[in-house]
Amino acid sequence: MRRLAASALIVLAVCACAVPARATYSIPVSSFSEGTGKVSAGQQEIAFTVGQASPVGAGASGGYSLESGIVPAILDVAPPEIVFEPVALAAERTAVDIEAEIEDRATGVDSVVLYYRQGGFTSFNALAMEFVSGSTYRAEIPGSAVTERGLAYYIAATDARGNTSTVPEGAPDSLQNLPVYFGALTSDISLPSGEYRMVSLPATPTHGSPDSVLVDDFGSYDRTAWRLGRWNQSDTCTTGCYDEYPEIEDFAPGRAYWLILESVRSFDFSGISTDVSRPDPIRLARGWNQIATSYAFATDWTSGWLIYDGGQYSIGEAHVVGTDTIMVEDNLIAYDGDYENFQVQLGAWSGYWVYNAGTQEVDIAFPPRIQTALNLQAPLADMGCGVLFGIEAAYTNRDRGLTRSVCYIGIDENSSDAWDANDLHSPPHIDMYLRAAVRHDDWGRLSGDYMRDIRKASGDGKIYTVTLESPKEVYAGIAVTQYADLPDGYKAVLYDRELGVSISDFDRPYMRRVSGHAELELAVGTGDFLKGREAESGIELRNQLLSLIPNPFSEEVGVSFYLGAPCRVWVDVYNIEGALVARLADGVLSAGVHSRTWNGKTDSGDDAASGVYFLRLLADDEATTSKIIKLK
Repeated sequence: MRRLAASALIVLAVCACAVPARATYSIPVSSFSEGTGKVSAGQQEIAFTVGQASPVGAGASGGYSLESGIVPAILDVAPPEIVFEPVALAAERTAVDIEAEIEDRATGVDSVVLYYRQGGFTSFNALAMEFVSGSTYRAEIPGSAVTERGLAYYIAATDARGNTSTVPEGAPDSLQNLPVYFGALTSDISLPSGEYRMVSLPATPTHGSPDSVLVDDFGSYDRTAWRLGRWNQSDTCTTGCYDEYPEIEDFAPGRAYWLILESVRSFDFSGISTDVSRPDPIRLARGWNQIATSYAFATDWTSGWLIYDGGQYSIGEAHVVGTDTIMVEDNLIAYDGDYENFQVQLGAWSGYWVYNAGTQEVDIAFPPRIQTALNLQAPLADMGCGVLFGIEAAYTNRDRGLTRSVCYIGIDENSSDAWDANDLHSPPHIDMYLRAAVRHDDWGRLSGDYMRDIRKASGDGKIYTVTLESPKEVYAGIAVTQYADLPDGYKAVLYDRELGVSISDFDRPYMRRVSGHAELELAVGTGDFLKGREAESGIELRNQLLSLIPNPFSEEVGVSFYLGAPCRVWVDVYNIEGALVARLADGVLSAGVHSRTWNGKTDSGDDAASGVYFLRLLADDEATTSKIIKLK
């Protein structure tokens, strides 16, 4: 008979109050004094009953026994075995039975616990699984937890020796998804009439086409009643890069779409919850992408990461992988009538812009849980770079109210005059809009409009070209806000060569007409640098009326005018017969932008009659006149 070496006795002879049981235990082959017996993956199997003096082995050429003594107990290092068939699909608001077959032949099953959590939550609920019969255990997830958010869960079984096994293996880092079917999930995003919004689906629709999701709510496609569009990510598209339904064939989670409705309405769809047992990657093409969370709850932008060629990379940093550059700008952009930069969460049903500045397509992934406090926008102070100025263009639309766009300019010693991660693109627009952006045509494949341009702190000064863009004629207010002190000896001037305006007092915004494209220039540098730039640009400063708003008016009209140099100024209102009605200014004024208001009254305090009037600016013996209409 082959015998085990004494060292094997130390492994097996563990004192305990043993109950006779049949068991199998594997011991390394090296523990045997001779022979190999039945070997499997370097282990020798011995079948015996606890308390048996001579355990019987299934050797290849006969049996074998221990060298001496009785085996009083077995060292139980094997956890319970779990056989489990996942639930294929659950119905919303309906309790779900979870069953598993669980055995532990050595010391028996001590406890079985089902841990589950709804999508978006970080903590688990625990349910003790009850013994049913044989080796079957069961627990019931309450219907209140079975929603469109989806569920993730795992089972943990522990034996009498404290050994624990889980399904899936590696839980809670690995989880089992429980898909939930819902019959009608209604959008909760505000869809005002006549205005575009970016929308998305927070789950997988039963039929993934706009027909099945939208037509049943809005009727057959009619561009006067509703329109659906999506950014065309083709490298060959440069302007007007939107596909419109019916060319849009899919309506899938993780993607955002432009939707505009004739009247205020919502839509619903049937479908299945997104898998919340793991991150759900979203593919990003090069350039602009309209994305959304694929979950029915908010997702943290700040906890996301990039996936490329099996590696994981942070957002907002340039990573060189071989000959490829992996870079996605750290700016999540929402839309609520105006673009809102630096969002920290992707809300369910909403859509967002993201710019992939790398050379390759990548995936972006977010954990299916919420961690960030609901801070909807990061303050400028937390941008992590030297933001000095914000240049804002704004106008008031009678139907939509105030529309505004801001681009940011700065100097930072860690930045580059060429493109780097501190520079952020300005997103594409749709429908009526007004945009202020820094233009770069010298940055190769990354040329375009930027909402943030940070340059290196070097030299005597920097020039930033700012473009104003609107598809329709608007009168826009142009304002410059300074966020940080300039370097010693530096000044800043905004030039509007088209109007002949130079602005250095940023407390005074000015009005200008924008139709198509207009161009401004912000110069930041030493006094000598600014003088040289002004001479080089050939700008001719002109005394002029800038705006009369509103016009026509009923109660009062705002008058804005510009002086190229200090001078004596008269601002007068005349009636159609040429008689003086009101004098708004009379005196010496400084260079720059000035404003006055006419309240529709004569100098004697009487209400002027409704009709046509003329406002005249007389400055430095040069007169400029504009017509004003006063309503009743």
